[in-house]
Amino acid sequence: MMHLLILHLPDTIWMAPPPKYSQEFAQEDQFTLVGQREDEPPVKVRMLVDPYPPEPEDQDKPATDKPADKIKDPPDHLVLCRRQGRRQKQAAIRSRVETKFLDLLGKLAVRVETGRIKDPDKIHRLIGRLQQRHSRVQRCYTVQLKTDETSASKQRLEWQRIAEDYQGDDPLLGGYVLRLDQDGGSPQEWWKLYTTLAKAEAGFRALKSDLGLRPNYHQKEIRVAGHVFITVLAYHLMWSILQTLQAAGDHRSWETIRCLLQTQAYTTILRPTREGKLYRVRRAGQPEECQKAIYEILKVGWRSLPQFTTIMEKSSATTL
Repeated sequence: MMHLLILHLPDTIWMAPPPKYSQEFAQEDQFTLVGQREDEPPVKVRMLVDPYPPEPEDQDKPATDKPADKIKDPPDHLVLCRRQGRRQKQAAIRSRVETKFLDLLGKLAVRVETGRIKDPDKIHRLIGRLQQRHSRVQRCYTVQLKTDETSASKQRLEWQRIAEDYQGDDPLLGGYVLRLDQDGGSPQEWWKLYTTLAKAEAGFRALKSDLGLRPNYHQKEIRVAGHVFITVLAYHLMWSILQTLQAAGDHRSWETIRCLLQTQAYTTILRPTREGKLYRVRRAGQPEECQKAIYEILKVGWRSLPQFTTIMEKSSATTL
């Protein structure tokens, strides 16, 4: 069975591919452009055998513990992907994270120079904590605690950017890595599969939230199965709607369609009579022009939506 492992983290934080792939991403002529819509930023991909295969877990065991006929697993294949729009976004995030790191480092330096923190061990712990919180940026800087030559009681912090490490991250911005456990297929096909998985995950997140099915706290198997069934059913419904719209030239996302349609809803009209009865009418509101256009594409008869009328007696109406 083929497995597709995604080494790609969300855009909420700045996270480029591992630095060890800097040289592979820097080879621009090895990337090819994949098909896409004109309104999307260009995406380039490259497929290669992993030049840095993971070390076996039993490498520290004695040679006698290893089976003589053990067959080595085939090397993983990688699909390197880079997107221009993502590169700009990650560069902005890196700049923002770096600014925050230097700002906190400057505040710590003031505390050290003014003598509010004198214990070197405590200062090093604070530096380590700061570096841990900004792990990707801190490796591009050297931070040292130095003692003033004129007075041993005076200390100061000094830091300097490592230009080589900082520039080494530039080729990685806007990139992500797909890892495959078998060969075969073109990089364009694997990238298309990845985008399909991303769309599926986005669909599940959107519809499970809309249906109130997240998070999943079910502990009985039958309830879990029902939860998954409703989610998959909603996912197919969502993509049926989107594909119908796309076939008509409407390429807007599900979130946009949902925001446009959510303003139309059923309303309740109460009509009291002289006889003491109350007519409770439930009917759909009048859709806007943008909503009518969507309904026309989906062939939804919004003019014949069902209407419900309930007659309430005088006692019930008074209670209401």
